[in-house]
Amino acid sequence: MLPWHTLRTPVTDLACALAAVTGALGKLATDVILLAQSEVGEVAEPAAPGRGASSAMAHKRNPVLATMIRSAAVQAPALAQILLTARVAEHERPAGSWHAEWQPLRECLRLAGGAAETAAELAEGLEVFPERMRHNLDHLLTVLAEHGEDPGVGSAPALVDRALQHHQGKAS
Repeated sequence: MLPWHTLRTPVTDLACALAAVTGALGKLATDVILLAQSEVGEVAEPAAPGRGASSAMAHKRNPVLATMIRSAAVQAPALAQILLTARVAEHERPAGSWHAEWQPLRECLRLAGGAAETAAELAEGLEVFPERMRHNLDHLLTVLAEHGEDPGVGSAPALVDRALQHHQGKAS
């Protein structure tokens, strides 16, 4: 039986769970960031006064909520790593190891809680544009149909070339 001073498994399990949760929320946020890009335009974050306004392009709304969630998802695993490293302890009362857990654990809790709250706000107000999704899908299907065959494995370069040619033809 290990004394609690050296048995750090509950603390590291918590930190790893928090990192996993922020990672899952980070996936959601990354999808929103990509789908909200001007060239895709399939979703938009909830509008709020003064939030997400672009200083360079007045018509653009930046995905601020998703960016904050993604930031937490990037930071949490590194903080969990600090706790995993700190669990290597000498004797029964390690000097500094379990003390090193305090700040990273607080930060993991803060990041995960903040990401969860922000994700709830994002999901509640997310604007989805099905007509834009349909347009993007139709365009992709047109390009694939023009390709004239089942794309199959390994044909991505040919599909990209074809899509670029199609786009360049429209731009001319």
